[in-house]
Amino acid sequence: MKNIDNRVPSSPRSRRRRRQLTGRVAAVVMAGSLLAGGSLVSASAASASDAPSSGTRSSASATPAPSSTPTPAPSATSAPTPAPVPAPTASPKPSATIAPTAKPAPTSTPAPVPAPASTSTPAAAPTSAPAPSAQAAPAADPGPYTFTAAPVPTVSGTARVGLTLTATIGQWSPSIDGANGSYWSADGARIDRADYSSTLVLTAAEEGKRITFTVYSTKPGYERLERTSVPTGAVQTGASVVKANAVSILGQALVGNTLYATTGTWSPSPVTFTYQWSVGGKVVAGATSNSYQLAPADAGKRVTVSVTGSYPGATPATRIGVLAGSVAAFGSIAGTVHSSVAPFRPIASGNVTLWPSDTGESTEPLGFADIVDGKYAFGDVIPGLYTLEFYDDATGQSAFLGGGNQYSGSSALTVSSGRQTTKDFTYSGVGSISGTLTLAGPPAASGTTFEVYASSAKGRGYSSVAADGTFSIGNLPAGSYTLSATAFAYPSDIYGTQAYAVGSKSAPARVTVVVGRAVSGISFVMTPAAALSGVITDASTGQPVAGASVQLYSTSTDNGGFFGSVETGSDGTFALRGLREGTYKVFVKAPGDSGLASTWIGGTTSGSARTFTLKDGVSFSGLRAALPAESVLTGVIIAQDTGLPIKSDYILYPLDDPFSAVQARYGATDAQGRLSISGLPAGQYSIQVHPQAGGYPDQVWGQDTPEGTRVITLTSGKITDIRVVALKQF
Repeated sequence: MKNIDNRVPSSPRSRRRRRQLTGRVAAVVMAGSLLAGGSLVSASAASASDAPSSGTRSSASATPAPSSTPTPAPSATSAPTPAPVPAPTASPKPSATIAPTAKPAPTSTPAPVPAPASTSTPAAAPTSAPAPSAQAAPAADPGPYTFTAAPVPTVSGTARVGLTLTATIGQWSPSIDGANGSYWSADGARIDRADYSSTLVLTAAEEGKRITFTVYSTKPGYERLERTSVPTGAVQTGASVVKANAVSILGQALVGNTLYATTGTWSPSPVTFTYQWSVGGKVVAGATSNSYQLAPADAGKRVTVSVTGSYPGATPATRIGVLAGSVAAFGSIAGTVHSSVAPFRPIASGNVTLWPSDTGESTEPLGFADIVDGKYAFGDVIPGLYTLEFYDDATGQSAFLGGGNQYSGSSALTVSSGRQTTKDFTYSGVGSISGTLTLAGPPAASGTTFEVYASSAKGRGYSSVAADGTFSIGNLPAGSYTLSATAFAYPSDIYGTQAYAVGSKSAPARVTVVVGRAVSGISFVMTPAAALSGVITDASTGQPVAGASVQLYSTSTDNGGFFGSVETGSDGTFALRGLREGTYKVFVKAPGDSGLASTWIGGTTSGSARTFTLKDGVSFSGLRAALPAESVLTGVIIAQDTGLPIKSDYILYPLDDPFSAVQARYGATDAQGRLSISGLPAGQYSIQVHPQAGGYPDQVWGQDTPEGTRVITLTSGKITDIRVVALKQF
């Protein structure tokens, strides 16, 4: 196909038009070259769109940006080659020239262009910069920018030596959080110790001076601004004196022990303490900490500690602590142990136990010493009162100071500071009790064992009963003894525990022990102990109740003493055997989830329940108790201040019942504050709540309100719902 030349024929008018366009293009290209080189453009001429949106332009940015209206681009063949510049970010406007590769077109339809491009040199892709625009300007330095808000900081607090000033920066816009610095000044002089701190503890160096706080910005791209607070008044003299509490010395005044000085709370805080210990009125060199270890040379002397509290700008205060009593040194105990048989020679071997003399029998021993050829010794004994227990390996005899074999009847021994206490000991003569135990009733249950006990003011002993019924209790100091026997069986035995008596059971018989003599021939007869038996049924059906707990409570102890219990069998029967003499009441606890209520035998409350007086050999049989339908208590515990449910522990107990602890029910609500208690006997109750959240004290429902304690009345077979308000502690 023949190429078609689509160039427009030249005319005088078209030539003039081409010269005009060529001149404009040259001017535009020159301007673009200067802009790209930057030699004639201020740094502040950067596009406003590149500045951070949160700030405003500073006064240095007054030179306006070139117009964003583009100048028509000339033909690429007419423009001089520009200096190399970064490619503009805006898309170039298409040139009016014909593309280097001409698009074929009919000769009758010329291209609608103002002037054709020369075809002698095909144009490459346009390289000249388009007309400057807001988008096309190269990036420039984005600042500095100004803050729209930069408040003056404020200082709070009292300008007094020893007190603290606090600065508040305020809200800058944009924020300078994490991009700021600060410092304090006194009469314009910078206080180096408080750089970058919002607080300042005033010292004597600032007394009489005015304090300011300065904050400055370090935010990138923004001008550096400083803001300084209004000066405070002249800093006043500090607190007159440190307010001090008494000083105490903790620790035992014994050589080798460490003492500690305690100061309590002094003000204003924080107070710096210094210490100085003195012994016997003389300062101890180097003893300047809050503790001091007592040396042997301190024995017999008084100890004091001088404590001085200091605070910047305040007059120091001093308090003296005094140790109670003089410093004691360890004492010691030594002696010889002799046998009870003439000529009272020292025993060959054994041991001695050191006990404190001013505590009960549940105390722990303080030390042990061996007896070798009659000699024993204890060293490093703290001064005080003690007693000793001696044991002879040869005879097995044990005795305390005073001659008895029991701690309760022993004599005291005094140990003094720094001295040895000598205490020799000679065993007293002893006697023994022996006899036979027999049963005046049916045989004991299989596996039952028996023991016989002897007891007096100075001695005790016991013996297991042999299969033939014999027993022998030795090493008993002289005295008057009572005897008792106990049958051990599970779950119970018909004999229990009984006292030895001759004839009448009203008073136990006493047995006299004489030194060197054996009391023999004791005939100890045990009769069947008291017993209780019966059956438990359902009040509504008359059917036996299995698994009920029949509980025995003694009326001779405060609020009822639990003595024992047994569960009913499948036929509802029960039997309590081997009971000690005394007075009792019986409580029947219904099985869980049975729908029945617990009750007392012979009454609905402990007050109306039957009292049983038990004696050895006396039995109560045929007892019956019918368990009524249960009462159920439900409810919710809510907080007084919020009205919302709170989790709480609780105790529900019957009112006006000396055995209320027997029937009390303990539990906890769920997370929604709900509670549900079943198996309750009918009657009147009160509830005590223990909220688990802080701020709510333990409280009896209604007790601290004008209405008083709320009484909860439960009816057999009914559900009662309550709403308990837990009072807030204000």
